[in-house]
Amino acid sequence: MKRSYFLFISILLISVIVISLVGCSKDPLDAATEYDISFDDLGVAPTASVVASSTSVDESKILKLNAESDDLSEDRDVLETISYLYNLANENLMAIDYYASIAFGKAGVLIGSNLDSYAYSREYIVKDGSKWFFQNYTYDPTANSIIKGVMESSEERYTSDGGNTIYKRHGGSESLSETCIEDFLTDKSPIIYSKMAKSGKKHAPKIYTMDTYNEFKHVRVRYDEIDNALINADTLVNGKVTYNADKGLYTIEFNVNISNDSEALENGRKNLSAAGGTSVYYEKQHQTITIWNSGLFCSYHTDNLWRGKFGIVTYGSQNDYQKWFTYNKASVKKLVIPLDTSWTANCSADEDD
Repeated sequence: MKRSYFLFISILLISVIVISLVGCSKDPLDAATEYDISFDDLGVAPTASVVASSTSVDESKILKLNAESDDLSEDRDVLETISYLYNLANENLMAIDYYASIAFGKAGVLIGSNLDSYAYSREYIVKDGSKWFFQNYTYDPTANSIIKGVMESSEERYTSDGGNTIYKRHGGSESLSETCIEDFLTDKSPIIYSKMAKSGKKHAPKIYTMDTYNEFKHVRVRYDEIDNALINADTLVNGKVTYNADKGLYTIEFNVNISNDSEALENGRKNLSAAGGTSVYYEKQHQTITIWNSGLFCSYHTDNLWRGKFGIVTYGSQNDYQKWFTYNKASVKKLVIPLDTSWTANCSADEDD
């Protein structure tokens, strides 16, 4: 009986997520794979020339700093400082000419109150002038997972004109090649290959204008924003801000208001509902972010838990998602995503121009 329910859920999810807009004869995503990515300098401070193109932190807007040992606080000055740093870095991310980011995600899939399996994701993004390329793979290594077919997928998004036209291609578990999965689990080699580009009309990209993409993905500001959450002093529950003067690095840690009455996570709930969920709500949204005094992101970490219903089944996901940034175009060579991400914990202050 459970399997028949999840067959229904799988069909529902896939039918809702894959939205048909306009087809195209030539696949622009093929050109986007020219990026061959390496992140040997993850966590290294931006060079002087990059810093010159960003808006640096205005120290007069740092209303309060905490000690490392401090607990999260409801102090209004702390929350205002967090809001300022977060939104400054987000604005710089959308304005800067070049960056590349890499992310590792782990989701504990909950069926009712039971943990069904873990799904792992790998993601990378390259922004190069008006070009922006996103690629993500999600893989469920649990052979007997009852929703394995729903969780496994690959997705690519691309624009070459600053978001006026955005191409998106989505594939299910059939879009992951055996080579890709082997690389995914062992990290022996790059995970850039996707069978979607080789499978013809089945995975032809959908075409979006900026407005239709914003509506489809419930974008708050623009397609290349860090997140679609609304972060300000009124949408935060508590937090703290620390500063490492030797590295020139701020760390903001905070809990977001998860109430359905709050606008903070409204767009996140909309995305989950668009995938077929009903009665969607968050139980946790905790973020830890490091930001250079140049106003640029060094790392982004979110730990969240959401639940909802798909069909008649209660479903949820406990997510741990970690992303790191590099602004050095010269060092981007090939994609390497280590399974053990602990080495990125300490951002380096080295600056080589």
